[in-house]
Amino acid sequence: MNIVITTRGFDITDNIRSYIEKGIDDHIAKFFCDDSTVTVKMILSKDANLFNANIAVSDVKGEFIRISKTADTAYHAIDNVISYLSDRLKQHKSEKINKYRHNKHSIKSQMKCFGYVLNKDEIEKYDIDNDTHNHTGLVIEEDVIIKTMTIGDAIMEMELLSLPALLFINVKNNRVNMIYTRNDGSIIWVDPLNVSSM
Repeated sequence: MNIVITTRGFDITDNIRSYIEKGIDDHIAKFFCDDSTVTVKMILSKDANLFNANIAVSDVKGEFIRISKTADTAYHAIDNVISYLSDRLKQHKSEKINKYRHNKHSIKSQMKCFGYVLNKDEIEKYDIDNDTHNHTGLVIEEDVIIKTMTIGDAIMEMELLSLPALLFINVKNNRVNMIYTRNDGSIIWVDPLNVSSM
């Protein structure tokens, strides 16, 4: 396992670097034992009086975990993000994580859609009946892939990539489903009737 540490907005000290490396070695490395293809990248940034610690875990096929936490000190932010990631890895277990890594990059079925990023300052003017390609509120048009997966894999992907919601094709019924996290931490699963990916 490889560790890459980057800071933004301040210069890293040897003590902080050692603290990050020890935290990852003690709490994260055991989940990826002897896997030289895995890279854990920590980005520690400072914005005003707050520190943000972002951990991204990737292999040769791409990123499969992304967690971010904020705190009033660099050390607290580091502790928070490492502790949260460790808890998620314990919850999902190493064998499930490895299966997820394999399935994430071995997609048997998927649907390609258009995704639109809207300018929030223009959102009140947005009209779905208009041609979105010419609308001033449209910032970016991009391709979005909706993957076929189990509900369990969808929940794992949403949690490990720190997504607020995830749209996916339910492998059991071929319907477009969505999961999202409520403010109380509960995960809601939406399975619309009479809506198919085909």
